[in-house]
Amino acid sequence: MNDVISQKALIDLESTTIEEIKDILTDFLIDNVYDKDGDLLIKTKSRIYVKLDDEVKALRIFGFIHFDDSNGEFIEKITKRTDLRNRASSTIKFAKMDRSVMLEYGIPLFGYIDHKHLVKTIQHVDEEMSLFRMTVSLFLEG
Repeated sequence: MNDVISQKALIDLESTTIEEIKDILTDFLIDNVYDKDGDLLIKTKSRIYVKLDDEVKALRIFGFIHFDDSNGEFIEKITKRTDLRNRASSTIKFAKMDRSVMLEYGIPLFGYIDHKHLVKTIQHVDEEMSLFRMTVSLFLEG
């Protein structure tokens, strides 16, 4: 990654566009494309999405871990794990959905962040998703 760029260039969160975010990620050699909703899909193992959400006034960085489950006991245990992760995490919010868990980090749309902050935040969400996925896999194995 180009640390010279990341130390000097700032993103104005009040006026940035998804196109600017895409360009920054591309500059850092992070493979990304627009999804069908116009959000950015970061092509990592975890499949991270980036969305400029004017409605909630946040730059949302999120992803999903999907489960194929017909066992109600499993759902109950995953809900407990999700609650535990929410208490343990100071950055990532975990939300249990029907057949998935959504992980999300939001940056309020005011002020400035540098490029490195954006890239490192995306990497952080990806690492948290991988860790949670591994925890769930170990849980499922026994």
